[in-house]
Amino acid sequence: MPIDVRQVHARSVEGFQAAYAEETAAYQRAALAGDLDEAARAAQALAGLRATMRELETLANEAMTPRQQPLAGAEDLSHRDVQLARHYGLTAQEIGVAKGWTNNPDLSDEDKVRQYVENRQRYRHMRATGEYRDDQGKVTR
Repeated sequence: MPIDVRQVHARSVEGFQAAYAEETAAYQRAALAGDLDEAARAAQALAGLRATMRELETLANEAMTPRQQPLAGAEDLSHRDVQLARHYGLTAQEIGVAKGWTNNPDLSDEDKVRQYVENRQRYRHMRATGEYRDDQGKVTR
């Protein structure tokens, strides 16, 4: 029986969240106790977990987006934009949005796309966990 990538991703996210919560608590305990060494260790572990989660998201996007198929609508995109879209699992339409979501001149196109994907994943996670709902802010009477 084949393994569903979504199930693997969900299981990995659960493990990540548990480890992240554990290291956050360790950091807070160390900060309260004034234990600089343990606070530094926990901070490094948190940074490592964050980097691992970004890579996990990239792997999931790559697994869900076949590399062999041409990118639909890519005729008007530069070679670099096609590469970015494939690397981050974006459509030709999304790459334009990802590159244009901010006009910060200090960010490269790759940084803009990476941040867009991170924000999109955060939004999807918040919707999935109920932290954010589409009906928030609606007035019902």
